[in-house]
Amino acid sequence: MWAAVWLSIAVSQAPASEPSLSAGRQLYKQLAAGRVDEAWAQRSARVPDTKAARNGFTRLSNAVRGFGPETRLISEGLMPAGDRWVYRRAAAVEYYARGVEVSLTLDAHGRLIEGTVAGAASAAPSTTGAYKAKNRFTSPVEGQWAVLWGGRTWDDNRHASVPDMRYALDLLIRGADGKSCKEPARKNEDCLAWNQPVLAAADGVVVAVQDGLPDTPPNQPRLGSLYGNMVVVDHGHGEFSLYGHLKEGSVRVKPGERVSAGDRLGRTGSSGMSTEPHLHFQVMDHADYRLAEGLPVPLHELQVNGRLVDRVEPRRGDVIGPRPVEARRETSATPAAEP
Repeated sequence: MWAAVWLSIAVSQAPASEPSLSAGRQLYKQLAAGRVDEAWAQRSARVPDTKAARNGFTRLSNAVRGFGPETRLISEGLMPAGDRWVYRRAAAVEYYARGVEVSLTLDAHGRLIEGTVAGAASAAPSTTGAYKAKNRFTSPVEGQWAVLWGGRTWDDNRHASVPDMRYALDLLIRGADGKSCKEPARKNEDCLAWNQPVLAAADGVVVAVQDGLPDTPPNQPRLGSLYGNMVVVDHGHGEFSLYGHLKEGSVRVKPGERVSAGDRLGRTGSSGMSTEPHLHFQVMDHADYRLAEGLPVPLHELQVNGRLVDRVEPRRGDVIGPRPVEARRETSATPAAEP
C-alpha cells in the first residue's frame, strides 16, 4: 500500500523564521481526522485559493486516513528545506503493518504548503540492539521453514520500521520450486504453510489470546486487525513472545495457562493483515504490542541453511529447521556459552 500526494503551488521567498513543531503536529491531526476545512484554513499564502488546490488538501487527508488510525507515534521532527520547513512524522497505524511516514511542508509561519504520505521505508529507532535474552528460545514451528522477513536491517526485515516488530520473523514454507503457494493461489489450502503446528518457543504463561477472526484468502488482507488471531506468552524477565495470523478456531490455550517450550499453541493461518498463510513471530518487552519494544532474540538448536547452529538470529532468505535429535544429544553436555 503506497500513497503520495503533492499540492502544486508557486514558490516565493519567505522570511527566515522558524515555525513551531506543534504547528505541524496540529495540521497532521486535522488531516488524519478528515477535518479538511480546518487544514484549508491553515494553508500558506503560497497556496492559491482554487478548487484544484482545495481538492489537493482533500486527497492528502484521504491518503493519511487510508493507512488507518495511528496507534503509536514513532518519531517526529521539524527541519529546514530552503525557505521552507518540513514536518516529518513516522507512526504505527491500524491498516498497514510497516507503519506510515508523513511529510508536511510549511512556510515560516507554520502554514501548510504541500504534503506526502507513504508507507514507512526505514528502520525505527531502537534502544535494544545490544539486548541479551534471559530465556532460551527455540523454533516456534516444526520442520523446514523459509524466512520471508527477518534480521536487523531494513533490507532484511521490513518489520524494522515499527518498534514492537523491530526484530520479528515472518516464516513460511517453500516447495522445491521455491514457491510458497500454487499459482494462482485462490484459497489458503493452496499454500504450504497453511494449518501447520505453532509451538511455544520457550516456557511461560499465556497472557493474551485472540481467536475467532476469519482467515482471509491469499492477497486479501483484512484491515483493522494487525495480527489477527494470536497468542502472547510471558516468559518472565520482561520477555514476551507473540504468535500472529493463526488459523481461526485453532488456538488451544487460554490466558493463565502455563506452557512449556514445544507445546502447541495453535496452527498457522492467514487471519488479520496477512497476504498468505504464514507465522509472524516476535519477542518484545511488554505484553501489549502497542506499547512494546521488540527484542533481538537468538533461536537455539537450529539448522540454518543446512548447517547446525547453537544460537542464531535468522535473516531474510534463511531456511531454518530443528536440529536432528542426534546432534542435540551430542551437544547437550556442552551447551554454547552465552556472550
